Amino acid sequence: MPTPFFCHPVNSEDVVSTRLYFVNASLQRVTFSSSVGVSLPCPAGGAPHAVLRWYLASGDDIYDVPHIRHVHANGTLQLYPFSPSAYNSIIHDNEYFCTAENQAGKIRSPSIHVKAGKGQQHPSIHPSIHPSIHPSSIHPSIHPSIHPSILTLT
Repeated sequence: MPTPFFCHPVNSEDVVSTRLYFVNASLQRVTFSSSVGVSLPCPAGGAPHAVLRWYLASGDDIYDVPHIRHVHANGTLQLYPFSPSAYNSIIHDNEYFCTAENQAGKIRSPSIHVKAGKGQQHPSIHPSIHPSIHPSSIHPSIHPSIHPSILTLT
């Protein structure tokens, strides 16, 4: 009589599901006050942990500009409050996108137009299709002398 064969995974505890996903891919445009600044979390994630990176729409890597622009380790892009003399259209009026990468591959968010305005205007968020973004996911930067503005969805 033939011996039956049984198949079973070895080290099955090491088998991990890998995936990449968008938290919110509908964000199209963010306008913020130069006196307040803004923080944008990368709208993507993954399991296991994905490496999140920001780029200009041209594909150029984002680099930190002291006291102007910073990408945090958690993937949040922060544009700090700035004076009119520090305005730079490459930083303050440009399209950005974020990527998430892990063992499952790499995904790219749609481009987000980020534009700084002048004065005390409220930041506004413009989703492309559905206003599914929650105000708690995009934050005005906190400056010691300024209270953060209330976000409005349009």
